[in-house]
Amino acid sequence: VYKCHRKSDANLRKHLANSIHQVQNVLYASQMSDDSNVQVLLVSPERKRELHTAAVNCILRDGLAFGVFRQPGMSQFLQIAVPGYVGPNRKIVRQKIAQIYSSYTNRLRSVLSKVDFIALTCDLWRSSKRVHYISLTGHVFTDKYETIPIVLGCR
Repeated sequence: VYKCHRKSDANLRKHLANSIHQVQNVLYASQMSDDSNVQVLLVSPERKRELHTAAVNCILRDGLAFGVFRQPGMSQFLQIAVPGYVGPNRKIVRQKIAQIYSSYTNRLRSVLSKVDFIALTCDLWRSSKRVHYISLTGHVFTDKYETIPIVLGCR
């Protein structure tokens, strides 16, 4: 019996073939790669962290799939642009987004705890692809009566 971490979204076939299990003949042809002529250049841990952060910000800002930096085309581009760098996998992206979200909610709680009054607005809209959205925005006022909008939620 092979068991993965319960929060893992990794492919079980790839896990069985590449990890300590080394089970033979479980990969599809598309999952096998010829690594015989790959040159490995090392990227420093600091630079890798910086690139991972930039990749996660790109995913968040542009609404990309978590695994976009591991797609064949993007991997090929990254090898030319930054030799030796491999983009973040889905698990790393998920962890970094959780860290960013936790940091944001902590800052938001800190700001909201100092606010005496807040005005709330709710907006509804539909995208060109007919996806419906709803958002809740809090509007905080400064001493000079300037409004500061704070997005509290969007679904």
